Amino acid sequence: MSNALQTMNNSQMTIWEDPQKLEEIRKIFAPKLNVQEFDAFVGMGLAANLNPFLREIWAVKYQDNAPAQIFVGRDGYRKAAQRNQEYDYHECDAVYSNDVFKRNSISGEINHEYNLKDRGELLGAYCIVKRKNSSRPCYTWVKLSEYSTGKSLWNPQTGKPETMIKKVAECQGLRGAFQDLLGGTYSEEEAFTPESRTEEPKQTRSAQLMDKIKSAKGRTIDADLTENGELCTGEQLDEIEGLSTVKACETDFMAKIMEHYKVDNLAQLTKTQADKVIQRMHKLEDK
Repeated sequence: MSNALQTMNNSQMTIWEDPQKLEEIRKIFAPKLNVQEFDAFVGMGLAANLNPFLREIWAVKYQDNAPAQIFVGRDGYRKAAQRNQEYDYHECDAVYSNDVFKRNSISGEINHEYNLKDRGELLGAYCIVKRKNSSRPCYTWVKLSEYSTGKSLWNPQTGKPETMIKKVAECQGLRGAFQDLLGGTYSEEEAFTPESRTEEPKQTRSAQLMDKIKSAKGRTIDADLTENGELCTGEQLDEIEGLSTVKACETDFMAKIMEHYKVDNLAQLTKTQADKVIQRMHKLEDK
C-alpha cells in the first residue's frame, strides 16, 4: 500500500477512534440514537470503513420508541464492497417494457437486450454481484412500483426514476452479497417506499411549516419552524442536481448559492437551506 493511501486510510479510521470526532458525529449524523444504537452505528462505520462526513453512512430515529435505522449511501455500499477481498465485480441496469429480458433461474444467465429509441415503460432494475469464492453471481430484482413515490426524483416527467430504482437495486444487491458486512443497513431510497410513507405526513416539511406560519397569526412561532441544524438529505441533493439539469442552471448560480449560505459544497447545506434552494430553483424557467 502506498504511503498516501495508508495515510488516507489511517485518517479515516481515526474519525471513529477520536472521542472529539465521535461526539461531532453523534450531533450531526445520529442525534437521537441511544447508547446501544450509537455503538452499533459506530461499529458499522468502523467495520465498513465508511466516512459519515462524506455522507457514506448516517443514522435516523423516526420515533422515540422505534429502533434507529442505519443508512448507507450508494457510494458507501460501493466502497465497502469493493474493499472486501472477496469482491469480484457487480453491475446493474434498468428494465423497460419493450426490452428483451430473460433470466434462467437454474444457470443464473441473463439475456437483456434493448435499443434507446423506444424502451417503453420503466418496470424496475436488477443488480448482479459476483464474489470471488462463488460459482455464480448474486442476483437482485426490484420493481419500480414498490419504491416509487411518484414525487421529486421519482417523478417520470421531471425526475430521474431510472437512476433512483437502479440505486435501490445496486444497494440491495451489494448488501445481499456482503450481508456479513452490510446487513442491517438501508439506502435512503429504500426508506421512502409507499408503505413506509403511509406513516409520514402527506405534506412536505416545507408545506407544513408554511401552514403553521399562516395559522400562527402573530403568535409565537412553534420551535419546529426554526432551523434545526440537521444536514440536508441525499434525496434533497439529488433533487437539486436534477433541477440544475432541467433548469440548465449556470455554474455561477450554484456558486452564488454556496456563497450565500457560506458553505464549500452543497452537502454542507442544512435541510431548511436545501428546501429554500429547491423552492427557488422550481421558480426558475425551464431552459
